[in-house]
Amino acid sequence: MDPKTGLRIEIRDAANAPATGTVVYLQGETPEMAPANVPHGIIDQRDKTFVPGYVVVQRGTPIEFPNHDTVSHHVYSFSDPNAFELPLYKGAPVKPVVFQRAGVVTLGCNIHDRMLAFVVVVETPYFGITAADGTFLFPAVRAGRYQVMVWNPRLDPAKPSTLGNLEVTGGAAPEARAYRLATQLKPVPAAAANSLAWDDY
Repeated sequence: MDPKTGLRIEIRDAANAPATGTVVYLQGETPEMAPANVPHGIIDQRDKTFVPGYVVVQRGTPIEFPNHDTVSHHVYSFSDPNAFELPLYKGAPVKPVVFQRAGVVTLGCNIHDRMLAFVVVVETPYFGITAADGTFLFPAVRAGRYQVMVWNPRLDPAKPSTLGNLEVTGGAAPEARAYRLATQLKPVPAAAANSLAWDDY
């Protein structure tokens, strides 16, 4: 059995503020696809807003897009190669969308232009979103070499960034690493309540 180690990552921006709500993942040398029984992700639609405004999933993960609004939505993405379309509907679509390629997928609604969300698709089981203090704990990381990758719509919504390389030893004691972004995070738009209206930028 491969040795595994707990790993705590702390990320701060250029002003030394916690990089709250930042997607962080460890990209290994060999891309990995989600297992067949991986739980479905969910991006809901409430008050003409995608909730949450972004998620991170492993490649091969299905995502459901229920519509709990009183109006219909037409969810789509032109992001190549994960383009898809869910024609005008209420309630639950017939089936979830499976994301087969790594990258950032931008979501919209053909009826409500201000609706915007993102799916960050990664090729690793080691991913998460930082807490209010800018940290995320990976409970069990297999020993090996990784690239530490981050994404945040308050940085560059189009693509992830590399923070550096990391080697996990697989020792018994949990490891900790701290990283600093090259820039400050942009402020959260005033319109962003339950999800993020990033087109305000």
